[in-house]
Amino acid sequence: MSSPALNASDIDAGLATLPGWQRAPNTDGKGEVLHKRYAFKNFREAMGFMLQVSYIAEKHQHHPDAKLGWGYCEIALQTHDAGNSITEKDITVATAIEKLSR
Repeated sequence: MSSPALNASDIDAGLATLPGWQRAPNTDGKGEVLHKRYAFKNFREAMGFMLQVSYIAEKHQHHPDAKLGWGYCEIALQTHDAGNSITEKDITVATAIEKLSR
């Protein structure tokens, strides 16, 4: 069973604790996502970070969409079984990813 979709004020409250994360339309046109772009010195560091994110995703059974390239990694979170909405699960996983980045 999925988490219920959060309303705009609940999403904004969650984002207040997540520096650099923002609400954005999903690139496939289905709902909104929580999104952040992380910068790194090179591809290896970006890939290493994404590997660590994969462990967080597995732990929470909630898997982000990711884009990886030389010196960057972009992460987008949304809950598909909640109508492609942002839920508490997205905030929780974004928080864990943010802790990893520090």
